[in-house]
Amino acid sequence: MDILVEEVNPRIIINSCSRNSIQFEIHGVDISYVNGLRRAVLNELQTLAIDECVFNRNESVLSDEFIAHRLGLVPIYTDDLDCVQEQRACACNRGCKKCTVTAEIDVTNDTDEPMMVTDKHIQVAKDMLPTRPNGDTLRCLPLVDVDSSLDAIPIIKLNPGASLHVDLTIRKGRGKVHAKWCPVSKCVAKPVPIIVFDDAGLEYLEDFRPYAQHFVDTVCPKGLFELTLDGRVTLPPENLRDCVLCGECERFSKDELPSGVHDAPALPDTLNACYIRTSRTAFLIDIESIGTIPAPDIFKMAKSVLHREYLVPVQAAIQQMTHDAEGFDGL
Repeated sequence: MDILVEEVNPRIIINSCSRNSIQFEIHGVDISYVNGLRRAVLNELQTLAIDECVFNRNESVLSDEFIAHRLGLVPIYTDDLDCVQEQRACACNRGCKKCTVTAEIDVTNDTDEPMMVTDKHIQVAKDMLPTRPNGDTLRCLPLVDVDSSLDAIPIIKLNPGASLHVDLTIRKGRGKVHAKWCPVSKCVAKPVPIIVFDDAGLEYLEDFRPYAQHFVDTVCPKGLFELTLDGRVTLPPENLRDCVLCGECERFSKDELPSGVHDAPALPDTLNACYIRTSRTAFLIDIESIGTIPAPDIFKMAKSVLHREYLVPVQAAIQQMTHDAEGFDGL
């Protein structure tokens, strides 16, 4: 009995990459690996988020629970996430500097106009911040205070004379516990489309340019097909990434061609220009970060988590089962 989970070394082609988003193709894996990678991004990566809200004063028009829900989704940035422990793994019982960061919102509208309370009003208690191994104080603050190009996130409007005072507790957690700890706003995966042109149908279209032009202009909702100067229908590889597998090009028939065109050739009984297939070993993955962790780092961390917490334990379990089966002689 020889069953092993082999080390996965996929080939990766990066299509676009920035701090907050990355889109890439991954080749040489099956759908189970890709789905595991996606679930690791959504569920297993650790971030900081506002976990508890204690309302000392709330004179706004919204209830405490409504505001607490909004505060939980405010991105919290830190420059060294490893310095903060998860509370369940900390030796303390009720929170300490190693696992808990405290903050507050204390705002009063002293103007004659409604005032918008945003994440810029969140004040982190600097004396309660964790420390790094070298003794420096950890940076922990709302993302808007790190990137000045971002707009402030609105939380609640206060009428003239109204006030809001909330004590906040920031903790480390994972997306599988609550969505507020999920580091991404989008993580989707789809198989790489394969468009196979039908030579006979394509040749018929290309023999009469108005038909080819009509096919290019109308068949694809995303406008992926192009017509070359010599009248050939093409699909550039870079356009293939935007295919949504709707199947409109595959369902194109002779009934959709314009009728009454002068000098048009006789229509064949059937007309299929192309067929859609999907790859079983190549996938397109699109990740968008909420900003607290760079998107390229999210992919690296998810790949590490997938191998460490899933593939390696599964391989060890299978090897143990194999060993037990070899030592079993039957009844």
